[in-house]
Amino acid sequence: MYKFFVFAPREEKVIRSIIDAAAEAGAGTIGKYKKCAFISEGYGTWIADNDANPHVGSVGKIEKVEEVKIEMECPDEVIQNVVDAIKKVHPYEEVVIDVFKMEKFE
Repeated sequence: MYKFFVFAPREEKVIRSIIDAAAEAGAGTIGKYKKCAFISEGYGTWIADNDANPHVGSVGKIEKVEEVKIEMECPDEVIQNVVDAIKKVHPYEEVVIDVFKMEKFE
């Protein structure tokens, strides 16, 4: 199993589209529950280069915006499909997705 984190703007429509896309690709099922996700809020900062096309903010200016981190789990065999699905619906030019292999402890 993998756990992944994806950072996104704090917009309900965007959050829902990411969770839905990831779930359709095979993520977010825990036992008898589907579309399982944990969402935490924070701030993202960056400066977009001159050739960037930022979804939020301006080129060359330090930005600080409210974002969310969406966490979900998925089986090994679908992780690449999940990442690809998220990238298709995510509004950011550079999508940040951190993927971690989960260890099973008993």
